[in-house]
Amino acid sequence: MKLSRKISLFIILLLIFTVIVTSFFFVTQWLDSLRFQMRNQAMDLAETLSRAAQIRDNIASPNGDIIIQREMERIRLHTRIQSIQIVNINGLIYAHSLESEIRKKTDNPLLNEVLVSGQPAQREGQPLTAPSFQAAAPVYHRGIFSGAVLVELFYGRIYQESRRNIVIIVTVALMTLGCGIILARFLSQNIKMSIFGLEPVEIARLLTQQHLILSGFDLGVVFSDRDGSTSMINPAARKLLGLSPAEKDVDIASFDEGPQEHLSRNGKTLLCRSYPVIDHHKEKAGKITVFEDLTEARRRAEELTGMRQLTSALRAQNHEFLNKLHSISGLIQLKDYDEALRFISDAAGHRGEITAVLTDRIREPAVAGLLLSKYNRATEARISVTIDEESYLSSSSPFVSPEDFSSILGNLIENAYEELKGRNDGEIFIGIYEGSRSLQCCIEDNGRGIPPHIRSSLFKRGVSAKGKSRGIGLSLVKEIIDRLGGTICVEGVQGTSVDIEIPGPEKTAKEESRQ
Repeated sequence: MKLSRKISLFIILLLIFTVIVTSFFFVTQWLDSLRFQMRNQAMDLAETLSRAAQIRDNIASPNGDIIIQREMERIRLHTRIQSIQIVNINGLIYAHSLESEIRKKTDNPLLNEVLVSGQPAQREGQPLTAPSFQAAAPVYHRGIFSGAVLVELFYGRIYQESRRNIVIIVTVALMTLGCGIILARFLSQNIKMSIFGLEPVEIARLLTQQHLILSGFDLGVVFSDRDGSTSMINPAARKLLGLSPAEKDVDIASFDEGPQEHLSRNGKTLLCRSYPVIDHHKEKAGKITVFEDLTEARRRAEELTGMRQLTSALRAQNHEFLNKLHSISGLIQLKDYDEALRFISDAAGHRGEITAVLTDRIREPAVAGLLLSKYNRATEARISVTIDEESYLSSSSPFVSPEDFSSILGNLIENAYEELKGRNDGEIFIGIYEGSRSLQCCIEDNGRGIPPHIRSSLFKRGVSAKGKSRGIGLSLVKEIIDRLGGTICVEGVQGTSVDIEIPGPEKTAKEESRQ
């Protein structure tokens, strides 16, 4: 059953129950009040008639029934009293609604009770046996108990009043029920609109999917409401921000829109981006802030940069091979076959050496691909690249991950490339040596070296001899080396030489325990 139908049905049933119960109690109370009034009215009428002069003066007379009967008829015609009986002290009827009963002895129990006790009395008959209210009062003539008066009011008046009022009650109840049905329909449609027409099962499914998606993110996500209170924090955000499970609120009001850096409690530098959340009314409903480890963000950016460099290197390689093919084609057309063979042998031999080293000695595909792309790019710029034949790197090296090592090599070779670009005698030497206890790496170039004024602050972010908005590569390399517990040594008097050593995990753990 749909949510709108459930809401409408629930409200309608609630209204029906409320109307029935309310009507029942109202009618019950009203009937009880009407019975009480009629009972009191019957007693008041009986006592009033017992004090009437015509009745008191003639109740003891032997022929008083004629005057009393005439007076009773007059009273009955001017009032709504259905039955009046008047008896003398001996129980003889002096007045009755049926003239045939006059001068007969009464058999009414209530009248006989009053004649015996001399006190007023009343009785309410059951609807099926005696549907009336009866009240009897004694008649005193000159202080002497002389008879009794009985007034009887029948239920017919209550039935008439009840039918009229029940019709009104039923009409009001039906009108209330109709208005309730209309309001229930309107309320259900309004609720459906506020939840975008979704059913509870669909909302629960969406919330479950949202929780699973946000829990699977490596990015920290925090959502705050319009008033700034935090309404959602995913597990990655708690880990990055250093929050305990009990903490439910994060102050993200200070974060402006756009990227910015933030230092978390656990000492991590995070990259933060805040975005406004706009609801379907085109109003700002809150703000979502995404947190990411700055190191991971930079590593990912470097991977993308590496892919662009690889694409550029493949284009350069394609261009280089086309040039060589054109040269070979020209030598063949000139029928200089010996020179064509020598040209092919030289080109294939040099590239074959690089390919052999990368294939046989560099077993990590990501690092081999990076070195090949850097080699092709440098060759296009007429920079000689030499990879030491003694180099060796195993697949899944225990000393460093492929991502970190690619970041180290990429930044160092890129620095050497930018230094030598535009020269005809540029040379870059690359050596990678993996041993049983450590991994060593050497990158050398024959450039201008390192200016003396920046040697002491070489690894600080933003420090570079290449101008402003640079100086990130070496800083990132230093962060990775420090995290791995390694060392880096840079010499830049004649050219630049960078030597790196990364110890094994066991050695790093021992050094940390000593500290």
